Amino acid sequence: MSTVILKCTQCNIVINELLCFVQNKIDVLDEESLVRLCVTAFSTSEINDAKELLFATITTTVRNVSRRKDKEQKDLDDIISAFKNTEPDSTPIFVAWQLHKLPPVIFNSLDTTSVLKNIVSLQSDMKCVKESYATIDQLNTLRSELDNMRYASLVNIDENVNKKRGAYLLDSGPTGILNLSHTPTMIGSTPERETMSAQQQTNILQSQPFLQLTSTARCSRESGSAGTESELSRTNSPRSRDKATAASIAIPMRSDRFSAAQLSAAVLTHNGVNEVSCAIVNNNKSMAEVLGQEGEWKSENPRQEWIEVRRRRYRNRTEGITGKATIKPSDRFKPADIKIPLFISNDHKETSEKDIAEFILSKTSEKVFLQKTKMKTLRDYNAYKMMVTRHKLDLFLNDEIWPDGVTCRHFMPYRTPDQIRNIDLAAAG
Repeated sequence: MSTVILKCTQCNIVINELLCFVQNKIDVLDEESLVRLCVTAFSTSEINDAKELLFATITTTVRNVSRRKDKEQKDLDDIISAFKNTEPDSTPIFVAWQLHKLPPVIFNSLDTTSVLKNIVSLQSDMKCVKESYATIDQLNTLRSELDNMRYASLVNIDENVNKKRGAYLLDSGPTGILNLSHTPTMIGSTPERETMSAQQQTNILQSQPFLQLTSTARCSRESGSAGTESELSRTNSPRSRDKATAASIAIPMRSDRFSAAQLSAAVLTHNGVNEVSCAIVNNNKSMAEVLGQEGEWKSENPRQEWIEVRRRRYRNRTEGITGKATIKPSDRFKPADIKIPLFISNDHKETSEKDIAEFILSKTSEKVFLQKTKMKTLRDYNAYKMMVTRHKLDLFLNDEIWPDGVTCRHFMPYRTPDQIRNIDLAAAG
């Protein structure tokens, strides 16, 4: 059967309402909703003609199979598969001539399950965005903090400079900020500081190395320690004078970076640190002072008795417990009644099953049913099998409740050698 193709002679445009609708809605709707709309809007002949027209105008790897059962749905599935497996440039542009044949896309024709699934996925994505993304206020706050750190002034303090082997003459740079002293600065407004000029404050800051050495000597002299002479000699040595002179020469080179307020704060911080260090030195006592104090050394007498030492016992974390509470008849929470067989042997021939059951009831308060074991070889004693509750197994396996000479153990069923061999082979795999 030949299909009439209504096609433009100058362009790649083909007229067909069904193919036009499928080609435009295949990226918007899911396949199930698209098939449902086309089945309700187009007839069987229109679907068949559209399928023949599509396979006649394109070259695809999808086979044009004639369907029999559920023809409309399967033909539409073939049309959708052909559109998806064909390059868009190789597919003609399908247009609609009779627009009233195009079905409207309403909510009843859609797959509500997929729509709800997409809504839930969208809600979860929005929640993730709200929890993980930063707000505009947080971004502005972080930006302002970065700007403040970028334009913050770096104040170099002599406490953050390595003073060994002449390194105090060098500028430590930004790394000195990492170890800034947390001593509170005593900044107050006094008439002397307000009237002090910037040049005077600069001169005070330049003489900090010498002030530090003299303050150390003053603290040592006030404490009366043995290191007074060494401190004074180190202060008056030519090397220390050279260092102080070099420091006073090097400081004016970068003194123009600081304001008067910064210089006064540095001077006050330096004086405060010196006062604290003096107090610490005064509170420390020398070894001679400690030994010269009155008193007796306390000596401990060694103990001659034995001390018992026990190794720590490691508790088994997987160890459990078994309940012992009494269960009432009205209680619904109770253990499972799982029975385990026990074997009683070496019983007297004159002892009946009733006598054994009454004896067990008097000892364990449990009623049991005894089953006599038939022996192939005649013995001088009887043997019985009984079923007991599993969680009361320890009660029955207690040797204090059984008469002297009577044995009680787990019941082991008799198996032939062939049965034992088969069980071993099954366990070995």
